[in-house]
Amino acid sequence: MSNSHDTQPKAPTLAIALRYAEEEGAPTVVASGRGSVAEAIVATAQEAGVAVEENPALAGALENVPLDEPIPESLYLAVAEVIGWVLRTGHAPNGQNMPLARTNARGS
Repeated sequence: MSNSHDTQPKAPTLAIALRYAEEEGAPTVVASGRGSVAEAIVATAQEAGVAVEENPALAGALENVPLDEPIPESLYLAVAEVIGWVLRTGHAPNGQNMPLARTNARGS
């Protein structure tokens, strides 16, 4: 019998890490992965005190952006909203580390 009120978070199936520095222009994808790689990305971020936001739609949209490449202009607004949340909540150490967009959704 399963407990539908289980409070344990599901392991992420997709995680994307972004870096943003004003002088670099657009945020850059610095890590991306599924399964155990996603779990490692999230664990590393949490250990470093970097904010982690669960955002399936954004994670899916960022999944195909090559590593060390800036995000496409079509995602500026969505990523800006996440950056704004990070800055408002004080989750960005020295304003340098940006959040992960991750999803727990199974499938594509």
